[in-house]
Amino acid sequence: MIGRMVFRARRFNSAPAVSASRAPPRPNPMLEVPRAEAGRVVPSVHVDVGAGRILLTHLREICKHPIVPAAIRKIKTREPSRSMRDLAYQGLRRLLVLQRIPEGQRLREPQWAGQLGVNRSALREAFARLEAEGLIEKGERTGYFVPKLTSNDVDEIKFARVVLECAAIDLICADSRRASRVAKRLMSICDEFETFSKSKYSLGTSEADRRFHETLMDSTGNRRLALLYRRAPLPLVRVRIASEDLWFEQCRLTAAEHRGIAEAIADADRARAQGLLRDHLHARHELPMPA
Repeated sequence: MIGRMVFRARRFNSAPAVSASRAPPRPNPMLEVPRAEAGRVVPSVHVDVGAGRILLTHLREICKHPIVPAAIRKIKTREPSRSMRDLAYQGLRRLLVLQRIPEGQRLREPQWAGQLGVNRSALREAFARLEAEGLIEKGERTGYFVPKLTSNDVDEIKFARVVLECAAIDLICADSRRASRVAKRLMSICDEFETFSKSKYSLGTSEADRRFHETLMDSTGNRRLALLYRRAPLPLVRVRIASEDLWFEQCRLTAAEHRGIAEAIADADRARAQGLLRDHLHARHELPMPA
């Protein structure tokens, strides 16, 4: 009995012998599918969605590999992942809103796909959404361009922002406890704005300025109003200032006006907050940018 058990254990644990006359088959590099993380398209499969071509090398043999079916299902949709679409849209929209792309510049697909780290299909969808929002325009022949803002465009932007942000102040000040919480968040953003301006960080001041007004809209409790503000073509109007001293002065005035609005909201004084907001948007609708 013991001898049989030992024999069975050896037979179970031992690897099958390979005869010298029959060597194991050499792997075919054309059919070799490297291990990959779950959800990633394997390197053996080349996809060019933009040109509408899909090349699958020896599809029948590759599909036998255990890690391929999920990748193949993903390829068949021929759609960029939602994360890539959102990344392209949000990244490009932020730059447009902050006026970080010069007016009249053409948006070239290879350049922006590489800069944003997305594929061209996701970038085209972002272009289409941004065109629908009015932040970019389609050229007469091909491609997209950043539109040039006229004086009438600037007046429309100021009017729309006053209407929407005053409505937000109405909703926030209707609840004193909410007004107190919102005021604290706005004061914190004012601190960030002043820190960035002291360090001469132009992009940081632009972000903090925009975040102050977006936080005001996001704190209303009205989701549709906040979405309307974020999706409206309301870019910050930027003007280049040659004097550094003048740029610091404009930043100082902007921070002081933001704090005044936050203090009025903390007191739930909607009339004073709305008056300060109107004065602020009319006096400082152009965001200074150091030369």
